[in-house]
Parts: sequence; C-alpha cells; structure tokens
Amino acid sequence: MSEIEHININISSLNHNTPPLPPSPPLPMKVLSDWRKTNNKQIVQVKKEEEIMKKKEENERIKRLNGWTKETNVMTITFIYKLKSSRTINNFYFYNLKKKENRWSWAIIVISTLTATLNLLNNIETEPFEYYFIIIKIVLTLFTIGITLIAAWIKKQQYVERINMIDRYLQKINKLIEEVEMQLIMQPIDRDPYDKFKAKYIPQIREYLSSSPSMSPIAWKKTVYEITRYYPELISQGNANENKLWPWYGYKHDGSGNILRPKTDFGDVIIQSYNSKNVCYKIGNLLCKNNKKILEDEGKDGNKDGNKDKDKHKDKNKDKSKDGNKDGNKDKSKDGNKSKDGNKD
Repeated sequence: MSEIEHININISSLNHNTPPLPPSPPLPMKVLSDWRKTNNKQIVQVKKEEEIMKKKEENERIKRLNGWTKETNVMTITFIYKLKSSRTINNFYFYNLKKKENRWSWAIIVISTLTATLNLLNNIETEPFEYYFIIIKIVLTLFTIGITLIAAWIKKQQYVERINMIDRYLQKINKLIEEVEMQLIMQPIDRDPYDKFKAKYIPQIREYLSSSPSMSPIAWKKTVYEITRYYPELISQGNANENKLWPWYGYKHDGSGNILRPKTDFGDVIIQSYNSKNVCYKIGNLLCKNNKKILEDEGKDGNKDGNKDKDKHKDKNKDKSKDGNKDGNKDKSKDGNKSKDGNKD
C-alpha cells in the first residue's frame, strides 16, 4: 500500500468518525423583520438613485442633442440680468424726461392762456385806471418772452427726440427679454437649437447692451438713487433669484449650473454718494448735528443743575437733622433737670 492510499484511508476514517455539526438555532422573528426592512430600504434607495441618474443622463443627452449645456444656459441667464437692469434704469429715466417735458409744456399752455386773456383786456376803448394799457403791454411782452424762452429750452434739451428714442429702445428690449425668457422657461428639447438661438439673439443682445440711450452722470446717479431709495420692491420682486436686479445683486456660478445672487453694496454706495452731493442733505445734516449738540449741551446743563439741586437738598436735610438733634438734646437736658429738681423736693 502506498503512502497516498494510506492517507486517504485515514481521512475517510476521520470523516466517518467525526460527529455532524449541530444545526444553528433559528433567528428571532424581530431580527428577521428588521433585516428585511433595512434590506428593502436599501433596495428602494438604490432604485431611486438609479432613476435619478437615468433622468440626469437623459436630460444631459437631450441638452447635448439640442446644443444646450449648463454653460450656455448660465451665460444666457447672465445676459438676461444685464438686459433687465438696463431696461429698469432707462424706464425710470424715460418717465423722468416725460415729467420734465410735461411740466414745461404745461407752463407754455398756462402762459399762452393768460396772454390770450390779456389780449382781450387790451381791446377795451377806455382805460379803467392810469397806465392800464402800458401795464397790459408790459405783461404781454414778458409773457411772450417767457413762452419763447421755454420753447427754446425744450428744443435745446431735445426732450421730444430723447423720449421717442428711449421709447423705441424700451419696446425693443422688452420684446427681446420676453423672447429669451420664453426659450429658457421651456424644456431644452422644446427650445430652438442653440446654434439657431445664438445666431438670432446674441447679436441683438450685444446691440442693446452696447447702444443704451445716453444720459449724463448726474441723471444716471439720480435715477439709480430713486430706484434704490423709493422703489426697493423693483430691485427684488418676491425675493426670487430671477427677479433680482444687477448690480444691486451680484451673480456667482457654483459650478453645477446654479446661479447664486448675493447682495452687493451698490445701493449703499449710491445713497452715500448722492447725499454727499446734495446741498439740502448737507444743510439738513449740519442742522441735525447742531441740534444734537444743543440737546447734548442742554442735557449736560440739566445734569449739572440737577446735581446742584440734589446737593442743596442734601445740605438742607443735613441742617434739618442737625437742628433736630440739637433740639432733642436740649429737651432731654431740660427734662433731666426737672427730674433732678423733683428728686430734691
């Protein structure tokens, strides 16, 4: 018998001689139910993650097919922020110009009406009082000069031309903003292909951002100040990111296609800068400072007078207490002497 056969015989004898292992005790029902629950939750979570990944892949595929990506979407939204800011500022400037033009036009109407009335009064035959006709002629001359100067001022400032130009600009930029926003609201697969969108809208965006109606630095600062100070609801309508106006709110890209809109210090800088140039604000500020100094001085004087009164009251109380103590001691000494005399008797 060879050594290999001997080893095999020994192993088989061991297998026959070793007793079988006892069966493992069954797991409790609670442990089994907990294990099944956790296992089911993990399976559901994995399925959800797989569905989310499939949707993302599908969206990315659609975007790539239609030419839209995260980068192009963010770039287009940034253009919208700049267009909305230009529209808001020019809209306020437009109505400020209309207000000025209406004021001067109304002044011409009023003076012309008064001139016509004076012409009627100048047609009477007998003058009611001395120098009547001379006064009428002087007033008519002044009114005519006023009308001429106002009309020349309106012509010089080009109110009508500027109002018409800004009106056309606002109509075109409103149309452009609405069309671009409609493209962004739709799903990427329903939008125009990005190449077509780029060829159609990017030149218009470049044109309206570069050819904004001109205004003086003072007019621009006043317009922006009025928006910041009196119309904060237009700067952030509903506190929604898409309604927040640049440059009052900045924009940052977080890298995942989302745009963050942190508030900037633009509004505070505009208010401080405008107030520093405003004469009325400076005079009011000086008056407020003087009033504060006067109130502080009055408060100091009042505190001094109050302290003096307190010291006087304290001195009076001390004197009264001293007098009371003296009177009490005198009465005690008198009573003591009387008692001594009684003992003697």
